[in-house]
This record gives sequence, C-alpha cells and structure tokens, in this order.
Amino acid sequence: DQQNIDMPADDWIAIGKSAVELGMVFLLLTGGEPFLRPDFPRIYEALYKMGLVISINTNGSLITDELFDFLVKHPPTRMNISLYGCSDETYERLCGIPAYEQVRKNIIRLKKSGINVKVNASITPYNAGDIEGIYAFGKEYQMPVQATTYMYPPVRINGCQYGCSPAKFTAEEAAAYMLKCREQYMTPERLRKSSAAVMDEDSDCVCAEEGEHMRCRAGRTAFWVTWDGRMLPCGMFPDDG
Repeated sequence: DQQNIDMPADDWIAIGKSAVELGMVFLLLTGGEPFLRPDFPRIYEALYKMGLVISINTNGSLITDELFDFLVKHPPTRMNISLYGCSDETYERLCGIPAYEQVRKNIIRLKKSGINVKVNASITPYNAGDIEGIYAFGKEYQMPVQATTYMYPPVRINGCQYGCSPAKFTAEEAAAYMLKCREQYMTPERLRKSSAAVMDEDSDCVCAEEGEHMRCRAGRTAFWVTWDGRMLPCGMFPDDG
C-alpha cells in the first residue's frame, strides 16, 4: 500500500511551510506520478495557499472530472504533461497501456479551461516515429513542446550501471533525433544558426577555466525532497541525502 510507504500529507505540508519560511518561492510537484496519491488535493491546496509558484509534472492519465474541477479552481502556474506518442499503439508499446486518447483529451480540456500547459516529450526508440505528430498537436493547441532525446537512467536501476537502458539512443542517434525535433519548430535560418553554434570536429575544444564551477543549480538555488522525506541537492544524486 503506497500510503503506508510515502510520507503522510501533514509531513509534506510541514516541509512546504518550513521551505517557504526559509525563502522558497518556486515548487515543482513531480514523481513518479503525483496524482496517484488520493490526498494530492489536500497537499496541493495547502501549498497553493502558501503563495508558492507551483508547477506539476504528470502523465495526464489520472485527471478525473473531480480532479479537473479542483485544478481549475486552484490553477497551477503550469502543468507539464508528458505525451509519449500520438497514438494508442505507440503508448501501449512504450508505457504498456493505450492511454493516448485519454491523455490527449485531458490536455485539451485543461488548455481550454485556461490552465497553462506545456507538453513534455521523451523521445525513445519506441516512439521516435511520432515526433512530427507530437509537435503538430502542440502547434494545433498553441502549447510549447519540450522534447528530450537523451535519457539518463536513474542510478537506482540497472545495478548502478550508469547510462545503461534499452530505451536509450546512442549519442549519435540522440543528436540526430534532437535535430529532427528542432526542425519542427525552428525556421531554416534559426536552425542553421543553432547548428553553426556546435563546433565541428576540427575546431579547438573550448574547456572550462581551471577552478570554474559546473553551472548547476543543485544545492545552490534548488533542492529535491524524495518520496520518503530525504533531502538531496538534485534528484539524480545516488546518496542517502
């Protein structure tokens, strides 16, 4: 039972209150899938009333009529909804269930209600053929689409064999598919400028100066709280927090 594993709602609300008192302004609620929690509305409403700028990451498949009405009444700053293809067949191949039509209808409904929706697209060997369709859907309803072609598997899988996953492109494939994604929303001129910014193999390598910090927000302007209450600089960290 997930409710017996995850932290209680009161604990999440208390963490939110402490974070706000220490200056937190922006909050991303993600998972897993945040809408799996039956008490999500209670947690969200308490955080919403704290004045936080809240975004939600979701796969969009669990938005019931009741939850939809709740979100319209308490709209997040943005909902980032993962779209794993543009057909039920692709969804079933990638996710195990034919959820495309269900997710598509929920996205359109939220967008038409006035909620700010961004489409996230994780491009893998299982759905690469749907790139044009995903971007066409975004254009039709005037929603931004953010695609990712390089999957970095979490360190908690594959026995810590970092970077190993059957759903992962090679570096060359990831670059080729990212170019294909950019072709969906960039003009030819903008695409040429974007490509020109990438050094060719004969260019001198531009390295960071000695002692220069990696440009990362982890532990500087951002932190991550896991499902069981551990605090990490970033969700990619493998340690105990």
